[in-house]
Amino acid sequence: SQLTVLHHSYDSLTAGREQELAESPVVLYDARTLEPEVRQLGGVPPQSAAQDAVYSGDGRLLAVAFALFRDVDDPDPYASPVLVWDLSAPEAPVLEVDTGSVYNALAMNADGSRLYSAIYPPGDIRAFDTVTGALVASVDGIGGRLAASLDGSTLAVTGLSDGQVVVLDGETLSERFRLEGRTATAFGVPTFSADGRLLAAPDWDAQIVYVWDLATGAIVE
Repeated sequence: SQLTVLHHSYDSLTAGREQELAESPVVLYDARTLEPEVRQLGGVPPQSAAQDAVYSGDGRLLAVAFALFRDVDDPDPYASPVLVWDLSAPEAPVLEVDTGSVYNALAMNADGSRLYSAIYPPGDIRAFDTVTGALVASVDGIGGRLAASLDGSTLAVTGLSDGQVVVLDGETLSERFRLEGRTATAFGVPTFSADGRLLAAPDWDAQIVYVWDLATGAIVE
């Protein structure tokens, strides 16, 4: 098993965060020993900071969103590509996707065939084919943070200040339903339970974590 650590990150959703660049913004570690893996990712862009990283459900692919800077003093990136590696041969990425946005939060389905990006601004969701890089589905204006269920059949999206979590079909990105908290807040990154029955999302303002039953939409007390 393996861990991916973003040593230097860039998050445009967090105001005032200083930019730090490194030759190795993404490092792979052995999850058992916590030692760096012998084989690291090749083809990492220079002058870059990592935004997000996600494995496919089968652990075969790793996608990383980067912010690229022309100079270490630049406050904003000039490009924000998403690169995908096949971890059986990590010497070079197998795919590069330009979402057209400054910030990308990522999710991937179980077999790695579908890459999802929440692009912010403006808070749209895009789905890409990981073989061709083609855009295959999209939905606009629903949030800038997302997660996929373990089987990849369902997405959850947060990030707007409306106190809601939007639940989408993982194949079509059509809306299934919305979950509501007790207050109008921008929930943090959502997380599915391993069996896909429950969904959790933090309310940073209230400093609590909401948990919903996805079958009923009810908050689990």
